[in-house]
Formats: sequence, structure tokens, C-alpha cells
Amino acid sequence: MKACLTCGGRYEPLQRDGTLYFHVCPPLPKVRVERLGAERVVDPADVAIGDTELEHVVVDRSDARNENVRIEIDANGNPRSVAIADGRGTIDVAPAGRG
Repeated sequence: MKACLTCGGRYEPLQRDGTLYFHVCPPLPKVRVERLGAERVVDPADVAIGDTELEHVVVDRSDARNENVRIEIDANGNPRSVAIADGRGTIDVAPAGRG
């Protein structure tokens, strides 16, 4: 099992049916508010008394991991698959219920 160091998601890269899973960090929930006459986008926990909530939005993480692949051509002209974005990387973790 892997844990994403960007979003904290845990996943198995190889699914039980033998297919590969390519992790992509989910976007972050935010709230667009009017505060003191100006619009701002804030974390839901940062909505203050007196704010007028305008809408709930999601924003992409600036350091998101996206394991889907793209093709790059190396210096010798050979194609190779590389992850779209590494984010902060991953670590190996024990599956849930196993320590």
C-alpha cells in the first residue's frame, strides 16, 4: 500500500483484479465569501462571522500528484512513460488493519 505525501491518500497501485491504479490528488474544497466588501476564497474552517458565503468551490492543489502517464522522448529519441506530476511523492505503508 502507498500513501501520498501531498494529500494523504492511501491506495494499492495494483488492484485485486490485476489492473493498475494511477493516483491523482483530489482538489481542495474552498468557499468564496464576501468579507469587508471584498471577495475572497478561503478554507471552509476560515469562514468568519460576518462573511457572506457566495459559493462552494474546489481548487487544484499546486503540488498535486498525478500518476497518469505521458510520453516523453529521451535524448536518444526513444519514447518513455513518465508520471504527469510527482507531487511530494509517496511512501510505503502497511495495509489498514495490519499494523
